[in-house]
Amino acid sequence: MYDSGRENDEVAFTAALDPLFDACESPADLYAGGVKYPYVYGLTDGLYLDAMTLKIYCSGYEATPACTDMDSFKP
Repeated sequence: MYDSGRENDEVAFTAALDPLFDACESPADLYAGGVKYPYVYGLTDGLYLDAMTLKIYCSGYEATPACTDMDSFKP
């Protein structure tokens, strides 16, 4: 039976993101990191990063300071 390893990919992706969200103290920090390292969000340039993308990535991390008050954050 074919196994894409998707579960392993999701575990690895989450493990990579946890330190990012733990290190950020605000949505502004999360945004600044995304502009500097856009590939974290699957982007080729930080100019493409917007609040909606950050909100999507904050799913599951809403309790972290990086995602607190995300609804009022304006890049």
